[in-house]
Amino acid sequence: MWRALLMLAVVSAVVAASATAAGDPLTGVWVAHDIAGDGSTDRYIFSGPNQDGVRSFALVDSYGTLCETDGPGTGAPLIGHGTATLDGSTVQTSFERYVCGNGRHGVFDTPLGGTAELTAEGLVINHYYTAVRAGGPR
Repeated sequence: MWRALLMLAVVSAVVAASATAAGDPLTGVWVAHDIAGDGSTDRYIFSGPNQDGVRSFALVDSYGTLCETDGPGTGAPLIGHGTATLDGSTVQTSFERYVCGNGRHGVFDTPLGGTAELTAEGLVINHYYTAVRAGGPR
């Protein structure tokens, strides 16, 4: 069941973000591979901005280390929700909540929220890794 909900969330977010992505440097889906950490694939999904410049934001992580219940290898997919703003090339993100595929959920308090930078290479997230537009070069 959680896989179906995960796929529904991803498809809904991609459709909504794709509809407004034209002409906006952040709106849409960004993909990063966490080769330095747990090896997961992370999808960052940004809506278009509202009148105050605030965007809805989601993280869909294929393996959330935060979701581990009993050490390495006991995690599950993670979906985090929050908001983001874009000021020039600086993206500020704030996570409000998350849910894990294994039922763990709560308030997001991890290093994933914070500052990202739009560059020619992609979206550099907290100086950790670079996400590229979905469908773009990896």
